[in-house]
Amino acid sequence: MSTNLAESEMNHNAVNPQNSRCRGLTLVELMVVVAVIGILAGLVVPGFVQGRVAANEGAVVGTLRAVSTGQFKFKTMGLVDTNSNGGYEYGTMREMTGGTTLRGSNGDRLSPNLLPMSLDHIDANGRFLKHGYYFQLYLPNASGDGVPETTGGIASIDANNSEGYWTMLAWPVSTPNSGLATYFVNQQGEIVKTKTGGYTGLGDMPAPGAALVGTSGETQIVSTDLAVNEVGADGNTWTSVR
Repeated sequence: MSTNLAESEMNHNAVNPQNSRCRGLTLVELMVVVAVIGILAGLVVPGFVQGRVAANEGAVVGTLRAVSTGQFKFKTMGLVDTNSNGGYEYGTMREMTGGTTLRGSNGDRLSPNLLPMSLDHIDANGRFLKHGYYFQLYLPNASGDGVPETTGGIASIDANNSEGYWTMLAWPVSTPNSGLATYFVNQQGEIVKTKTGGYTGLGDMPAPGAALVGTSGETQIVSTDLAVNEVGADGNTWTSVR
């Protein structure tokens, strides 16, 4: 019996080194796998981010085109004329979505709406968030400065100036993760963009007339001179989006 016990201990001692070697090899293999995963992640993640940015920017351009079309239809339909001069005015986002009453009306709302209700989520600062971008629409006051879609901003919209002018800007929530370019469109319908402005988040936002030229400042939007392949009022070069 003691002989069998001795043989068992010998066998156990003989197996243990081999098991240790197996565990050592497994650990090495695991380290190799982790290293390979890290390399693959380094290759895949940037491509994923680039793909997401491209998708976001494509969707942003589509939204700006929808707003531009909506503004054209809004004015053509003669929905708002607060000074009753027959020169119909451009609308706010919530007027075009049917989310609020039309200015100067007796509580009328647009139906059917010109823009989807998904664009109706305007915050207290007149912005909405979509596709990893902030969007902000501006209409002019009596001085020609763009005012946002806030309670105070709407109250200061000038009837005469808003018959001819509006702007909308879209900029990334977080550069470079959600987008790289900042976009601008106005009553002319041509979309322009810049990648040199560094606009990102709520700490560095473009001004209402950033992509216009021939104005007295970045806040002025009463202009038909759009910066296309030239420097805008903000000092950045804007290019046309095709």
